[in-house]
Amino acid sequence: AVVAAPGAGAQASETVAGPVNLLQVINDALLSSPQLQSARAESAAAKQLLPETRARLYPQLSLFGTADWVRDSVEGDYYGLVNFDRSDTYPRFAYGATLRQSVYSGPLRSALDQSEQRVARAKAEAERKQEALLLNVADAYFALLAVKDRERIAGIKLRTLRQHAEQVAGRAAAGLALDAELKTAQAGAELASAEQLSAQTQVEAAFALLESLTGKAYPELLPLAANASLKRPQPDEMSVWTERAAQQNLGVAVRVLELEIAKLEAERLRRGRWPQLDLVGSVYEIDNGGGISGQRDESDQRIGLAATLPL
Repeated sequence: AVVAAPGAGAQASETVAGPVNLLQVINDALLSSPQLQSARAESAAAKQLLPETRARLYPQLSLFGTADWVRDSVEGDYYGLVNFDRSDTYPRFAYGATLRQSVYSGPLRSALDQSEQRVARAKAEAERKQEALLLNVADAYFALLAVKDRERIAGIKLRTLRQHAEQVAGRAAAGLALDAELKTAQAGAELASAEQLSAQTQVEAAFALLESLTGKAYPELLPLAANASLKRPQPDEMSVWTERAAQQNLGVAVRVLELEIAKLEAERLRRGRWPQLDLVGSVYEIDNGGGISGQRDESDQRIGLAATLPL
């Protein structure tokens, strides 16, 4: 087992009691990784783009109402026969509704296709970050086991060389060893001490890296089982795995989707110059409290097609 030395980083994180294995460490990382949580949130937000964009293809209903205080003033003549000069101040109220249904809109169709690709891209990006997290945690886990072994070996080497240096010093005191032999033994012990210190620093760095990935401090990690065996990939052919990487690698999939989104954006902007056709229906009521034409109530209902061509 690997025993962690307490450090400043461990004090800021939750400390897990008892030895843990790789699976538990991976589960902790999946639950607490801020990068993964951010990617999942972006994926959930991207899913809302699809119904939001599709809703723009559905009928759009809007209500309106106005209340005004109006002053009309007209002065002039009518075909040179009648002179008139009249003004009036009155209230005016209007209310109604408009219903618009897109019949054809190229930009909206492209935006819908684009939203579908954005959803797929966000999902692939979340899966890619999860895959990268799993690999990083596994690398950090086994790297920590490796540096702990290196530290243990360095400790054994240091004890051995110190014992040797003490023996040489005893023989040198008795006149049975040369001074050069003593200095060589002492230098070897000092070098081993430096190697042990370097290994301890690497252990602390490895613990800090694992803690940054999981948000937890582990006082003890379980190594691989003594009878663990590593099998070669099946099939054991590089060309097969190269082809699979080109087709299934999540990083490649994300870039392919980003390229498709960019193409759809160019298509959406190009279709923005095309004619757009809408079915428009409206109904409104107007209550004029006066005016130069007199007090009156108006109502209007209409339905038709509206074509728009941007210039």
